[in-house]
Formats: sequence, C-alpha cells, structure tokens
Amino acid sequence: ARALRNLREEVDSGKSIVVVTASGAIMRVVSLVVLRATMHDERVFMQVGKYNAGGLRGVLQLPGAKQEADELVADTLERMLSTKLDFLSGSFDILGNEREDVEMESREYA
Repeated sequence: ARALRNLREEVDSGKSIVVVTASGAIMRVVSLVVLRATMHDERVFMQVGKYNAGGLRGVLQLPGAKQEADELVADTLERMLSTKLDFLSGSFDILGNEREDVEMESREYA
C-alpha cells in the first residue's frame, strides 16, 4: 500500500509517468539527471550514501535527481546543485551533457 501511495505521489508531482506497453505490460518511466564530475586526473565524484527516514544506507552511484514535469535538464541540475550538492556550487564548470536511455527494474516498485 505504501509503494502504491508513493507511486501516486510521484506521478502527481510530475516526477514519473506510468505507461502501458504494446504487450500490455505496465511500466514506470522516470527521467533522471545525473552529474558526472571528473577531475583532471580522471577521478570521479561519487555519492557513497543516502539518508532517509530509515537511516543511512550505503550506495555507490553518480549523484542525480528526478527531472520534474516541464523542467529542462539545466533546471534539474541547478536544483540539484542548490539543494543536495550546495557545497559544490560554483566550484566547477559544466563542459557539456549527453543523453542515455536505460531500462531497469525499480527496487521500490518491483
């Protein structure tokens, strides 16, 4: 019941949509903006943990945020830099971006 409520909130807020595929399967679609920040020596800035109501959980991933409805990639990145990554704001230059489509099972809604 909680997962369904969370999904409804996510759809209502514009962070995801639910579609029915040609084969009749139901699929949740999310647009993520992910920051890949590298140093001159090829080191990559990574997120190593997440904190939520359940406590701290270890993760190893590039930091990112769900793109909201009617939000441009640059807007999502700015929101991420002014909230989750405010300690990095102004300390680097954005040199470009690229798009990648990935399909994977949702840990929360599987």
